[in-house]
Amino acid sequence: MFQLFNPSLPIPNDKYIEGKEINFIQRSCKFLGDFIQRVGLQPTAEVLEIGCGVGNIAYGLAYYLKSPGRYEGNDFSEELISWAQQNISSHKPHFNFRQIDSDLKLTYDDKSFDFVFIGSRFTQVGGSKIRDYLDEIYRVLKPDGRLLFQCFLVNHESKQLISEGKSSQPLVHRVQEGFTKDLNSPEKGMGFLESLLLEWVTNAGFNLLGKYYGSWCGRVGKRSYPDMVIIEKEEVGVKREKIESLVKEETGNKQSENLQNLEKIDSDRSEVLQNNLPSESTLKITPESKYSVSPLLAEIIADLEKSQIEIQEIQADLEKFKSQKEDISVKSLFPVEPDISTTAKKNF
Repeated sequence: MFQLFNPSLPIPNDKYIEGKEINFIQRSCKFLGDFIQRVGLQPTAEVLEIGCGVGNIAYGLAYYLKSPGRYEGNDFSEELISWAQQNISSHKPHFNFRQIDSDLKLTYDDKSFDFVFIGSRFTQVGGSKIRDYLDEIYRVLKPDGRLLFQCFLVNHESKQLISEGKSSQPLVHRVQEGFTKDLNSPEKGMGFLESLLLEWVTNAGFNLLGKYYGSWCGRVGKRSYPDMVIIEKEEVGVKREKIESLVKEETGNKQSENLQNLEKIDSDRSEVLQNNLPSESTLKITPESKYSVSPLLAEIIADLEKSQIEIQEIQADLEKFKSQKEDISVKSLFPVEPDISTTAKKNF
């Protein structure tokens, strides 16, 4: 960092930068700090910047990146690229600058970079162009490679601040899937619904790592003017494996849950049957207890009561029949009552 304030590289003149030289250096320091602290940039990383200008970001990286690390800067302006090549690449051979066209067809191989940085470009183009950028950046990033881009995120807070007149970017006009402050020149400032932009990020195959709101809409105490978003590339195969793993895990959980439910149902059924089995005490039914048993058990008990009554009636009939039988037997032993006096007379 000390070298940045005692630079060995030339600093652009007023034609290429706004403000004083110290502002140019401070901006380089700020972004280098963001790259190291928030992105986790390593000194040996391979870095791509889209919209590099004269190399403000490259200026700080030139004192940080070392071989086999490298830097590739791209811009639409031939003049700015020429200055950067002459004043930075000539001192730092692992720093290269090239001009690109507006269609953003990068000439790099797939999976070439660890980190990509886009400055203000996403505040100047429409939704379809942003999606093209995301697709192309996904292609050139290595697995787990990261992208940091600046933008204007339109959400509840920024809408409220805009409506209160506190925003320096009054994005109130709908255009190209987003919002602009000037319908005649939308590229002067474009913003997008936060939810929509993050949906594009996900659809392009990235994971969100962090977002940092800026002061553009009137927020106070922010380090950055625009919002910053950091995302990470997720490989298709890795993503598919994660999805399959999640599905398998979810399926396993469902199967386990279903099995537990079946076991619980079976246990509850056994408990109900066990609790409802008639014991000696429940066989003797009182009028009050009839209303506390299940309908099926009540029906069984009613049948038992009916059977008991029938048994009692049969027993009563048997007792009556037995009594009648004994009476008949006694009478049959003595069909005619003997005349004792006559018998006695005959014996004497």
